[in-house]
Amino acid sequence: MFQSLICAELLFQLPCFVLLVIGLMKRKRWTRTLSIVYGIHAATTFIPITGEILFGRPMTPESIKLAAIYLPYLLMPAILALRMALFPYPDQSPLWQSTKDMVSKIVPSNTRPPSLLRRPFDLVYVLYFFSHVPITVLFDAQSIVPREVFPAWATGAMDWHARVNSDHLVQANPTWFVALVVCECLLQLPTFLVFVYAFMYQRSWVRIPAIIYGSHVTTTLVPILAEFLFNDHGPKIMAALVYSPWLLLPLILTIRMATKQYPDNLHTVKLQSKMI
Repeated sequence: MFQSLICAELLFQLPCFVLLVIGLMKRKRWTRTLSIVYGIHAATTFIPITGEILFGRPMTPESIKLAAIYLPYLLMPAILALRMALFPYPDQSPLWQSTKDMVSKIVPSNTRPPSLLRRPFDLVYVLYFFSHVPITVLFDAQSIVPREVFPAWATGAMDWHARVNSDHLVQANPTWFVALVVCECLLQLPTFLVFVYAFMYQRSWVRIPAIIYGSHVTTTLVPILAEFLFNDHGPKIMAALVYSPWLLLPLILTIRMATKQYPDNLHTVKLQSKMI
């Protein structure tokens, strides 16, 4: 787990450091998006590490000191991401005010989004987030909630998955994995239906939350997939394939939202608003 996060630091965070220094010095607008992606990614990498230090073994003064040493590397990136998410950069106007002004000027009140069937990108993510609710509540939550509270068919399905796909993580529930599941249940789950609504009705305010979500979830899959592919007992391809959609779809979402305006027809709507 730890080695995979170090690799992510060297391959992704290190280049981000250079770009962010340049962007902050020259006050480039792209610094905002990159700061959010980097900040959420970096903060997320320390969630399993901190969880393992504090709860993976009996808590001692040494473990508390070690967690305190790592804590700034979780808090500082999170603060950076939060600042950039709430306040556009280099413009200092609050996000909620700028978004309100943009919507009132660009999107006419009588504008309706096209049919969801004509928007494959939105359709995929509506289905993704909607299906994620029962997956989290009925299956993933079994790692942190006593299994007695779940229906027998749900626990049976989880046992079948662990046996057939060799998913040793849901069997052993290592502390760092539990820390990630806690984040899923407490942080991700409340947002799923919000994302369903936002993508169904093409709400432009979803762009920044989607970047935050995608950066976070993509990072959580790094140690999980590394555990399946590079463990001491050989790669577990089937388990990695089962988890891979939760790497690919959030990654695609992050790239899409970080590099393009949302919705796609915003420029068309802008022209329409000028004609009204």
